[in-house]
Amino acid sequence: MYDETIAKKGKNDVISFINYFLKNLISPNVKEIYLFSDNCSGQNKNNALFQYLYTVVKSNLYGIKQIIHRYPEPGHSFLPNDRCFGRIEKKRKRLERVYLPETYHELVRNTSKNFKVIKVTQDIIFNFSDNLKTTFKKTVSGVDKNSKFSIMAYRYMEYNSEGLYCSILGHSTAKKKFVLEKKGQEVKLPENLPKLYNAVLGIKSAKYTDAQNLASKYVPPDCIWFYRNLVEENTNSDEIICMSGDDD
Repeated sequence: MYDETIAKKGKNDVISFINYFLKNLISPNVKEIYLFSDNCSGQNKNNALFQYLYTVVKSNLYGIKQIIHRYPEPGHSFLPNDRCFGRIEKKRKRLERVYLPETYHELVRNTSKNFKVIKVTQDIIFNFSDNLKTTFKKTVSGVDKNSKFSIMAYRYMEYNSEGLYCSILGHSTAKKKFVLEKKGQEVKLPENLPKLYNAVLGIKSAKYTDAQNLASKYVPPDCIWFYRNLVEENTNSDEIICMSGDDD
């Protein structure tokens, strides 16, 4: 879990969380991964994610031999984890006020013994997209030369050592094969990937002002430090404005 001063919700954030999971949270004996997600192009259905998953399998990273990624049909994307979110929401409604992100962390932990909360830091979020794309083709055609790789068309993606197999239907046996990498390129995760973020992220001015005004009126003294440490996004430059004051 994280707040908007730590990270955003883009493709590199999503890839970084998947990478953390594969690297740190699964048994080395796991060889096959099943992924389920919606069709959001900014997070779950884009070239950067495809290239990352392709790289994991082709380079045998973390011992993974195959990844099957399924995208439910629009309007039919209810997944078991939605029930988990529902349980969390019911518990949240019992809280009269929440002042700090840590309260949400504890809430989720206490909702179920099966829920594990990882406090996200910027040290685990990397710029995968810019550092993977040099290995891969800009335009990808099927091995049969008659089909073009069309991201949004597919509902089933199967990554294995031979390449990427795609189908427009989740259970179709008619799968198209694609080889994503450029000819002669070795598919592997670049060493020393740069971090995506290197500083506290700024909050949009209107939201920042509202947060400060409300905090000064309603937040108790022992929690005010969090709001004093927020920074405001400066839309006129790359700099961030930090507005902090005394704690009294």
